[in-house]
Amino acid sequence: MVKTRRRNAVAIVNPNTGVASRPHLAELLTSAAARHNVTLTIVATTHAGETADLARANAKDADFLIAVGGDGTVSDVITGSVGSAVTIGIIPAGSTNMIAKELGIPRNIQQAAEIAFGAGSVRAIDMARVGDATTCVHMTGAGYDAEIMARVDPTLKRRLRWVAYLPPAIRLLHYPGFNATITVDGKTVRRHARLILCALGGSFIHPRFRVGEGIDRTDGWIEVCLWDPPGLLATLTSLGWIAMGKPGRSRWLRQTRGKRIELSADRPVPLEVDGDHIGELPTVIQILEEQVTVCVP
Repeated sequence: MVKTRRRNAVAIVNPNTGVASRPHLAELLTSAAARHNVTLTIVATTHAGETADLARANAKDADFLIAVGGDGTVSDVITGSVGSAVTIGIIPAGSTNMIAKELGIPRNIQQAAEIAFGAGSVRAIDMARVGDATTCVHMTGAGYDAEIMARVDPTLKRRLRWVAYLPPAIRLLHYPGFNATITVDGKTVRRHARLILCALGGSFIHPRFRVGEGIDRTDGWIEVCLWDPPGLLATLTSLGWIAMGKPGRSRWLRQTRGKRIELSADRPVPLEVDGDHIGELPTVIQILEEQVTVCVP
């Protein structure tokens, strides 16, 4: 009988999501790991910016890095894993969990843990580098959505999850927009925009809510979706098409694709990556040649 090599995993927990305080979290994760012949180490972050460093420190020796948190935590863990052969597991515990939702990973901790430690299969997905050090796995946004991320109440975000985004989203329906300079693979255009999304994954809040057409997180392209509805009625109509999963029906969407996207604006415009506000334009988004391997159902 051939003895299977015992594998190693490191779970990186974002305690700000509230999941770290759930009873028996460590026991659930450790038990699931043991059932799949995995030795598990659990570490919790203590300050902002630590997640990627912890992932980087453990990526070379671990078989699995498990991100326990929301999209920002997943993105940071993957940022730290770039250049390694480690496989990423996801325990969704954030406010929207769009990466997990698009990959079909359940929110239930025990079910997600079984998948993360090898009960399902693996899938290679695209990554993009934003600026010098941030990795995007889902989408990078400038304008309306990033302003929402910047203004959302962190306490409400932990308690109400995606519902916490509604108050700032409503208050910002009259967001004025900006004049953008967009360079896609060397070709430059200038457009007025209220929202620019550079997307690897195509959904927003719910997998059915699509921000662009034909977005595939495995095809090696960044989809650039520029939204510029001119008033409240046009904004509400565009949001309606997004909610129905038919963004291409909106006359206010311009969409193109590329490998390297440069964005700048005529005024300070907020920037978010995978749901976390990280600063302002300008920035450069570059698709990475390597993909990351993620445990999926």
